[in-house]
Amino acid sequence: MRIKYMRYILSIVLVLFFYHSRVRAQDKMIVDEKGNVSTFYDASKDLKSLDNLPYQIKRCLDTVLTHSLGNLRHSLIFVNIQVVDLESYFKTNDPSGFQWIVPKYEFHYYIHDLELGIKRYNLNIRLDQYGQFLAMNWPRNGSSETEELIDRKIIRKYALAQATAMGLDTIKYQVEFNYDEKSNKMCWQFNFPDANSKDNSSFISLLIPWDRLQVAEKFNLRRTVNY
Repeated sequence: MRIKYMRYILSIVLVLFFYHSRVRAQDKMIVDEKGNVSTFYDASKDLKSLDNLPYQIKRCLDTVLTHSLGNLRHSLIFVNIQVVDLESYFKTNDPSGFQWIVPKYEFHYYIHDLELGIKRYNLNIRLDQYGQFLAMNWPRNGSSETEELIDRKIIRKYALAQATAMGLDTIKYQVEFNYDEKSNKMCWQFNFPDANSKDNSSFISLLIPWDRLQVAEKFNLRRTVNY
């Protein structure tokens, strides 16, 4: 009787262990970024509405959102707009050292779609004073229709299989969700501990596109990571 009871307790413990492990694995692929931080400080003013913007700017913004986000646009939540005083900004900043164009308008949104595992992904869109597109941290075209995006569970299974084949530690790892400018895709980045690292700050990273099961890039990464 006691042996049967102990087996029963053991089975419950194992079920809870595997459930907890699965939940933790799913949590690693939950996107939950902090709020946007002002980029241009005293040289800009914040607007809480699009109402007072020139028509041309609103029209260009609408075009960018439509082409870039598709049916993800319903998951978009407006935060604010930074309107940059370019003359004031360049009085204290040397443009010769810039590797990017300073915008007149920077629009801050975030995407919230729990079905896709996104609690908050900060989206920044930059336009010049004429409404011309400058930059954003989302593909300009593509990664917009949710039916084309691969389920997180499938991506995680694929990434772990690839890591296992490479002999990487698939217990302690971290996942990031980023825009990869090189491939112009949203990607899941899996960071696996480098077994040769003496200070636990080196990782082997695999970049998996959200819409394709392939390792787009494998690279070494150094940073402090909390599991």
